[in-house]
Amino acid sequence: MRIGKRNLSAVSAVLLLVILGVSTSCGGGGQGAVVGLALVPQTGSGAVQGKYVGNGIDMYRRAHPDSVLRISVVDSQSDPNTAVSALNQAVAIQRPNFVMTALSYVSGAVIPQTQEKGLFTLLVVSSADSIMKGRTIVQRVNPRAEDYVAPLADYSRARFTSVAVIYSDEEYGTSNLVAFKSQFQSETRRVTAEQPYRLTETATVRSIVQKVLAVKPQAIFVTGYGPAYFAIFTSLKDYRYRGQVLGCPNIGQPEALAAVKDAADRVVFSGTDMELSQPERQETRSFAERYRTYYGRQPFYVAPYTFDALAIVEALVRKHEQLAPDSVLRLGTWEGVTGTLHFLPGGECHATMIAIRHDAGGNVRAQ
Repeated sequence: MRIGKRNLSAVSAVLLLVILGVSTSCGGGGQGAVVGLALVPQTGSGAVQGKYVGNGIDMYRRAHPDSVLRISVVDSQSDPNTAVSALNQAVAIQRPNFVMTALSYVSGAVIPQTQEKGLFTLLVVSSADSIMKGRTIVQRVNPRAEDYVAPLADYSRARFTSVAVIYSDEEYGTSNLVAFKSQFQSETRRVTAEQPYRLTETATVRSIVQKVLAVKPQAIFVTGYGPAYFAIFTSLKDYRYRGQVLGCPNIGQPEALAAVKDAADRVVFSGTDMELSQPERQETRSFAERYRTYYGRQPFYVAPYTFDALAIVEALVRKHEQLAPDSVLRLGTWEGVTGTLHFLPGGECHATMIAIRHDAGGNVRAQ
């Protein structure tokens, strides 16, 4: 991949370090520090997700002051070229032991580079299936596309025969489209429209929504993120759509709910215990309380999965295990902040999500 001078200078400007363990020998009875590089989208279309990744890292630092992990956080700018440039600079200067990367389309550019370098790579906020194929150094620590859509497909199979899908035209959106069709469609149930959109092109949203409404679906599943994603929910409200609106987990972000306001009323979305107004698990409630204390707002599932990813790395280090997917697989499961992660061959993991309904009273399980 060619990296232009503009991207190199941008990376130099954003290569600012956030340290979890400031000593080269901290915790673990004098065990040496393990260096990680976190490629976090702090600006660009994925900045909202990046904020939760950064907060998850900060939460881990606060909870584990004796951590052996030292994490450098670099702004990927939600851009594949910038992320690859940052990776190459960090490898030359810091020689990290592992890499954390976020966003499927950014991770898809980073992974070939880390594979070539033999660097253990953690995926957060990266659900696309294609980026994992043929890789031996990558471990996903967040739900897969099939996990994201499973509760929505279950909800829809019991209620609808026709569902339309509006999806972001990139890895995350297309993966959710494919997974939803696979789980929902049958001889009597069909996805009757598939309409893509670009993440930042809000001007085209209304025409996209009009095309979908023309086929009169019983429900519309909206998946993606960014400004156009928010605008789709608002447009459905403006056009007074009376069917059921379904959303991927990103509509459960506090920023998304604030942006779309009452357009989120009655929306059913997939999420975790963390997104319920009253989390059911004690560990989730405790994490949510600490999060609100530190940052003054509601948490979102990206932060706890980032927290869990670092906890998994630390567990391997303290057990003197190699940082590799096979080592994670031997763990079997991990009792995370929002529930149990089940590790699968090939660096995959499975997480059970739930269907959540949003209304003026908050987020509750969809019945």
